[in-house]
Amino acid sequence: FDAGYSIRIASKDLSLITSLGKSNGVPLFMTNAVCELFKLARTKGLDEKDHVAVVTVLEEIAGVQVRF
Repeated sequence: FDAGYSIRIASKDLSLITSLGKSNGVPLFMTNAVCELFKLARTKGLDEKDHVAVVTVLEEIAGVQVRF
């Protein structure tokens, strides 16, 4: 997955969104879950991969391979 919108940038944006929601008392349940998924992707060294590469983390968790 060549980077267009990298996991690193998406993770930063998601962190900003979750912080904004928290500071305004807005629950962002799914956004928080996605933010954690992107953080996990970063720990796996996927920082500069395209955001779509996050599917590889889900594949690992589920023990399946997504085919496009």
